Amino acid sequence: MVVLGKRTEGRREGGQTIQAVPILFQCEDRRDLQVLEGILRVAGYFPTLHWPEEMLEFTKGVRDEVRRRGVDERECWVRIRPVEEGGRIRIKVDTKDKSGGRFRLEGVWKCPPLDKGYWEKEKGLFTPM
Repeated sequence: MVVLGKRTEGRREGGQTIQAVPILFQCEDRRDLQVLEGILRVAGYFPTLHWPEEMLEFTKGVRDEVRRRGVDERECWVRIRPVEEGGRIRIKVDTKDKSGGRFRLEGVWKCPPLDKGYWEKEKGLFTPM
């Protein structure tokens, strides 16, 4: 575990004011990551993934596509994560009602190259597979 910075500004979450601090956890495998996320959530912590700056425009475009499909972020949590499928990195989007329940798959996208100059060569970059 590595603490990456100081606490952030307070923000309202679920009727409470919370402080966030970036902490990096490194896990041995995907299963360990899922167990760690579960433990943190039960303890009242909400882990998030921070994308490299080069990917922010792409994740914003994917989020916009999910909104166009009718997902209302006031009512749903949107989770965008990299996953490995068949030796390739894909971008997986899940949503979950804020009132509870489980995450459900909204779509899987090709992962674009980090160099945005190559994006125009990718057909259907913001279209799910």
